[in-house]
Amino acid sequence: MLENIWTGLKNIRYWLPVIWSDRDWDYNFLLIILAHKLRSIQDFFESDKTILSYEHCKKAAGNARECAMLAERLIEYTSQNAAFAEHETKWGKSELIIDDETHEIHFIYKSFPDRESSIKASKELRELLDKAQEQEEKDKKDLFSNLNENLYSWWD
Repeated sequence: MLENIWTGLKNIRYWLPVIWSDRDWDYNFLLIILAHKLRSIQDFFESDKTILSYEHCKKAAGNARECAMLAERLIEYTSQNAAFAEHETKWGKSELIIDDETHEIHFIYKSFPDRESSIKASKELRELLDKAQEQEEKDKKDLFSNLNENLYSWWD
């Protein structure tokens, strides 16, 4: 009985910062909760609290770690951030403009004296962002495929 109370109190302490900052208006908050839970599962299977075999626990911890890493990458938009950083190193900062009529996104480079260079830089950024979007889609697919394959192995 006391062990259950102690575990409950530890769970409140562990989850309170995540729940406190949770909001319903963005999928990122769901990913934050998922990543937090996956890190908890990973920690459990890496601990000495398990009763299953070492091989099972090592595999379960590794699968949870991989899922958590994918969820965290989706949270951080790492592929898009890297694309922007690489691009700004080469071309300088850009200003994002959204066309009110077509809703197309354009990147304007005020530091370029000619329109041709700005168009070239904008096209290159679009290609980098498209590759980053492909990576994010792959990460999302890998995350949910891994969850689907391993969900029932996370028990002890």
